[in-house]
Amino acid sequence: MKALKFTLFCFIIIVLAATKTHATHLRAGEITAKRISATTLTYRVTLTTYTDQINGVQANEGANFVKFYFGVTGVPLYDVKRKKKFLINSGTMCNVYDTTFTFPAQGTYTITCGISNRNANTVNLQGPTDQISFFVETTILVNGSLGLNNTPVLLNIPVDTAGVGKRFIHNPGAFDADGDSLAYRLTAPKRDFGDGTGVGGFAAGYRDPSALGDSRLTEDGLNPSFFRIDAITGDLIWDAPGRLAVNQYQVNVAFIVEEWRKGVNGTYTKIGEITRDMQIIVVETPNKRPLLTTPSPICVEAGQKIEFTVTARDPDNHKIRISTNSGVYNRDAEGPIEFVSPQAASFTPLNTTQNSPASGTFTWETNCKHVREQPYDVLFKVEDFPGRTAVQLTDIKTVRIRVIPPRPRGLSATNSERGVELRWQQYPDCNIPEEDAEIVIYRKEGCSNFIPGNCQIGLPASLGFVEVARVSARDTFYLDTKAQSGVIYSYSIVANLSTSDFVMMPSVPSNEACIGSEIPQKAPVITNVSVDVTSATGGQITVKWSRPLNFDATETKGPYAYRLYRATGISGGIFQLVATLPSKVTDKAADTIFVDKGLNTEQNGYTYKVAFIYETDKPLSESQVASSVRLSAVSDAQKVRLNWQANVPWS
Repeated sequence: MKALKFTLFCFIIIVLAATKTHATHLRAGEITAKRISATTLTYRVTLTTYTDQINGVQANEGANFVKFYFGVTGVPLYDVKRKKKFLINSGTMCNVYDTTFTFPAQGTYTITCGISNRNANTVNLQGPTDQISFFVETTILVNGSLGLNNTPVLLNIPVDTAGVGKRFIHNPGAFDADGDSLAYRLTAPKRDFGDGTGVGGFAAGYRDPSALGDSRLTEDGLNPSFFRIDAITGDLIWDAPGRLAVNQYQVNVAFIVEEWRKGVNGTYTKIGEITRDMQIIVVETPNKRPLLTTPSPICVEAGQKIEFTVTARDPDNHKIRISTNSGVYNRDAEGPIEFVSPQAASFTPLNTTQNSPASGTFTWETNCKHVREQPYDVLFKVEDFPGRTAVQLTDIKTVRIRVIPPRPRGLSATNSERGVELRWQQYPDCNIPEEDAEIVIYRKEGCSNFIPGNCQIGLPASLGFVEVARVSARDTFYLDTKAQSGVIYSYSIVANLSTSDFVMMPSVPSNEACIGSEIPQKAPVITNVSVDVTSATGGQITVKWSRPLNFDATETKGPYAYRLYRATGISGGIFQLVATLPSKVTDKAADTIFVDKGLNTEQNGYTYKVAFIYETDKPLSESQVASSVRLSAVSDAQKVRLNWQANVPWS
């Protein structure tokens, strides 16, 4: 009998121990991957989880191993040991599990991990939720041509608390060291099927958090509550949590971070995605959340210093603390790590409690190695300190910083016997390989005096510039031997810097250098070809032109006239005389405009040219051709796509 009692006692102890080991503790997590070999398809795969240190300490202590599935047929679940754990705050532990794995071939693989169990009493999942496993997955495109590709890392930990009726914001602080484009979308939490296959499915009974409770209104009380994620910035917003019949409740939500890479032809290919599953604790509290003020998106040319101030205030006048996360600081939750080339950005004072209002200063000395197509997202968070018995609330905002190549400066153009000589200032020393930087030279007929906007990279196609040549970024001279004598030309140059194996990023164009305008212009110039009436038989076009500049009546005697010629189509063709307009070549005479009637402007475009005549029938000069504009409309998926074409000498 004693032996039976002892056996029963041991059995109960074992059951209790097992129950505690698998007890409620998991709050959030995600899987990331980084290729670590240039010769093999070997990746370091990391699972980061956030666990409950209040109710799940013992369960977390026993969670020294998890099982990874790498999506490879015939490869079983893989035991992975916990590498480290560290406290995020008094209620949350961060756990890091990682291992290396070599994929057998190129392809798309989904890496998964399922762990028992989620926290109990999660109100937007079908319960009991402490019997539902926690399941996250990451998909990567394994391809040798992608180089040492990394998935994004999520630098902002998911531990903030929401208040009933108060706007809640979370942002994962995703940073992609390769400069790939990121996009965000919502999904639902998943569970492990538990059959040893590493496959999971959506947890039963998931409900959108904005559909929970009473008083489901936005913080300002003006609109219905909503829960969504910004596809571009990654801001996860719940505005605002409703009221349940308890003072505190919790929900679990999930979202996906997609990774897109730009290729040689300018198109984007999806190369991976990460799922973050996270818990949000909602508390009834009179505390009002603090508020951040940050600058609008910033764009600078590499080499410029960025400096701005972030301010915050607390409506209850509590003490507050401003913190910040981004790859530009070269650190993560564990400490220093190089995400960007030196020098990294700084923020002062960092993680310092201040009286409200509070402020901090962001500083970053940029250089050419910081240039990339996608902006850097810098996340700022303010949290208040309302006292031991009250709940801390937060506000989050993200500042987007774009770093583009420095523009070439000091372009000048000079006529010489050999051609047009172009000179410009020495391009900044970017300390990058010579093949990763170049100067592109453009030319067009006529002067447009184009002034680019802030960070308006490249030359708009509408200006009519044509590429002439490409030279090393170390060059400061180019001789254009193909420029025609007597023609007015405008030149501009653009610097291209390599941002990946596939992409060269253009700078803002240099100043324009115009040459040829000092030569007397004796030809009229068409300045306007406008379709006044669209009709198959009664179409009408107005043509305007300018008088010859620097015209000298002592060199060519009158009588004078303009002859206007027309060809059907916008590309020219066979020109026919339309009109002859006598001229006195004076500013007061209305002899540089003609209204062409009886045309089929519904079906055709038309091209014109003007000749200047002296001594009744002697042609002195002829203008360049100019056409009307042809507009076409094409229906395309609930929108109309407009296209227009023209052949004109102006920009």
